[in-house]
Amino acid sequence: MTMYKKIYLMLAFFGFFSLGITHAQWIIEKSPCLNNLNAVCFTDDKTGWIVGDKGTILSYKNNCWIEYKKLTTQNLCSVFMVDKNDVWAVGSKGTILHFNGQEWENVISPTTKNLYSVSFIDHDNGIAVGAWGTILVYENGSWSLINKGIRGNLYTVSKMIDQFVLGGGLQGYNIPVMKMENNPEKTLISTFNPYVEIGSLACTGQKNIWAIGQPGTIFHFDGKNWLQQETYKKIPPLNFIYFSSENTGISVGYEGTILIYTGKDWIKQNSQINLKLNGAAISGNIFYAVGDSGTILSKKPVNDLIASDAPKNIINIDVYPNPSNETLNFTIPDMEDFSANLITITNSYGQIVMQIKTDPGIQNRTFHINISALKNGLHMLKAMSPNGKVATAKFIVKH
Repeated sequence: MTMYKKIYLMLAFFGFFSLGITHAQWIIEKSPCLNNLNAVCFTDDKTGWIVGDKGTILSYKNNCWIEYKKLTTQNLCSVFMVDKNDVWAVGSKGTILHFNGQEWENVISPTTKNLYSVSFIDHDNGIAVGAWGTILVYENGSWSLINKGIRGNLYTVSKMIDQFVLGGGLQGYNIPVMKMENNPEKTLISTFNPYVEIGSLACTGQKNIWAIGQPGTIFHFDGKNWLQQETYKKIPPLNFIYFSSENTGISVGYEGTILIYTGKDWIKQNSQINLKLNGAAISGNIFYAVGDSGTILSKKPVNDLIASDAPKNIINIDVYPNPSNETLNFTIPDMEDFSANLITITNSYGQIVMQIKTDPGIQNRTFHINISALKNGLHMLKAMSPNGKVATAKFIVKH
């Protein structure tokens, strides 16, 4: 077999694989920004929000993510939707934002400490937690600070019917998982001491609580006992856990780690990326994960993948030279209804190795990209349009 035939077969194989029709179930979605994304939430399959560093807010509309105008430059760490017209986000230096169904607005905060997590039981009862034991309570339309004498950081809060569950930690100082009673004193009751930092909690009822700790540890409360789950021995640290029902959950972490719970076991996923993932959500039967460098991932059922990722909207881009050593040249096609706003380059494992945010009206413009830092091998270039069209090219890096 000649060298050219070998290259052709490689291109054909990876071209089929990258469409996600039967193999690549986790899809890298088009992101309107490159800032680190920290949290995602949905109320239904049409209404969702993502928050991230430097005041980033993304809105899910018409099956795509759109960047919302910034109200702050502070990092936003957590977002919670009571419903589509009542959404809260918290972040660094005590930042609190609220969406009232029409627009986001800044809310007066009683603290300047970093806030890491927010949760609500209903429209009138909420909790936000943060650095150095900070606990904020939302009642009667305003936030107030309560002092419980906690020395460590509180990283997570999750609602549990009419109560809240809190967790956290600090290097050299342990914090137990605690329940907050729904009484005027907001009494805290210790329920479990894991002797590790708890980074995230998820509750689907009083007899079903999940917690993740460092490094890569998963705990489960079954109504009687807290038990450590059997997981992969060398799993990277986990950052977030979420359950949409008792038997459906997701946990994400460093190095693109994604675990999915299906009622019996945690199953490790191939996310195709090696970036830190910070948040996750489940909307219907679609799983979402968000992370550093504007990363948005989704996993749909196979039938949905075939319908949404079929090659009918794909446009070819000419790249040269190919193979390429130091500089890759390409031109954005001049086609009706195609205006690329983001260019990504992924390696043969689907990992994003380069992203370029572009301005509208760049058709027929020739780009010259320095690829000297990329490793040898096959790569995929994608130019993505906000209306869902994708222009692609495959090229080989050979130094």
